[in-house]
Amino acid sequence: MSYQVDTNILLRGVQTEHPMHETAKQAIQRLLVAGEILYYLPQNIREFWNVCTRPTERNGLETV
Repeated sequence: MSYQVDTNILLRGVQTEHPMHETAKQAIQRLLVAGEILYYLPQNIREFWNVCTRPTERNGLETV
């Protein structure tokens, strides 16, 4: 089976201080170990880029 990885999962994967970081990371790891195919779409990349590049006061990623 294949899965499309949601933008929120991508974001939680890089937000090491987020409460859902470990859960998102473990979910991805389990799917990969099980041999599942993971996809992301251009829309996911656009959304990820948008959050990563906007100011934190506008709900962007905090830099550590």
